[in-house]
Amino acid sequence: PAPPAPEIEPTGGALVGRVLDALVRVAVFDPHEGIRRSLFLALDSPVFRPALAEPRRLRTVGLALHDEAPEVQLIAVPLVGLLSHSNPAVALPMLRTLLLSLLREIDPLQAPATGPQANPHRTTPRRRHHPHRHTAAHNAPRAHRSRAPPPPLR
Repeated sequence: PAPPAPEIEPTGGALVGRVLDALVRVAVFDPHEGIRRSLFLALDSPVFRPALAEPRRLRTVGLALHDEAPEVQLIAVPLVGLLSHSNPAVALPMLRTLLLSLLREIDPLQAPATGPQANPHRTTPRRRHHPHRHTAAHNAPRAHRSRAPPPPLR
């Protein structure tokens, strides 16, 4: 079997971190699809995974899930999936958002609802807060409500 790949410590060396940050930014934001694809293929290595799983870098890598080039998306999805083992709190919401947007794109009528409509247990809409409803005079029975007499006419 092959020897285990050496790991770059997530906090190891400020220079290594800055270089990796720069590579990730170029991989996400470069205008040329070929450069983005090549960099993501190079970054998809066990050596870089611990450092890429850091929240800031992982959020930047996650932007590639919505890349305009499908080839870049096809590299980014499994990479973010692998990084989700190290940092599920950051990776899984990004993957869920991608999945929901793809489902809406495939069939907008069958896509799961999000937001207040998504809760199947809610049967009535939420009531709006009305400040006047919470006064003692408003909550008293109608017969006991006191009304001020009208002003005298002149």
